[in-house]
Amino acid sequence: MTPLLLAWLAAAAAPDPGMVACRNAPTESVLARCWQGQRQQAEAAVDGAVARLIDRNRDDEPGLAEALSASQAAWRAWRDIQCRVDTWDSRLGTAAGVYLDQCLAGYARQRASHLAAMVAQP
Repeated sequence: MTPLLLAWLAAAAAPDPGMVACRNAPTESVLARCWQGQRQQAEAAVDGAVARLIDRNRDDEPGLAEALSASQAAWRAWRDIQCRVDTWDSRLGTAAGVYLDQCLAGYARQRASHLAAMVAQP
């Protein structure tokens, strides 16, 4: 199996870190802040992996930065609209933001795992 496939399978099998971290939030506002933090952490991991890929390949693969930036913009657009679809039924509820942040964080973790596998490849 390729390293990218192995990384994806490992990420899919692992428990969601946000579910573990936010499981015992005593109030809805604490839960919302917890999931906002989880989303921000996951997005920072994505941004860090993108930066490492660009830095590592700056001299040898100058076109990669542009391609990766375009890929990242397309992925974010897809993720954002997919999460709107995934959380559609909860859009009018008081916890709509929590469900949206859960979704965004989940897809960002998957993306970060995929990018980390790319970084790990020589």
